[in-house]
Amino acid sequence: MEITGKLIQLLPLQTGMGRNGEWKKQEFILELEGTPAKRICFGCWNDNVISKLPVGSMLNVSFEIDSKKYNGTPI
Repeated sequence: MEITGKLIQLLPLQTGMGRNGEWKKQEFILELEGTPAKRICFGCWNDNVISKLPVGSMLNVSFEIDSKKYNGTPI
């Protein structure tokens, strides 16, 4: 799927160590056009971090929706 919206907020960069080494996560909020305006939070990991984009930029975000199971229950 793809969504186009205006970058209205970059949330703080998160980092940590996992079994595969260091990781980085950057979440950001897009505002979609329409009445009322809708806001969606997305997250990028590692090489896809977007922390250098200025707030107000128009972004086209491609993403996949996926569901997983934990102990047989969808989460």
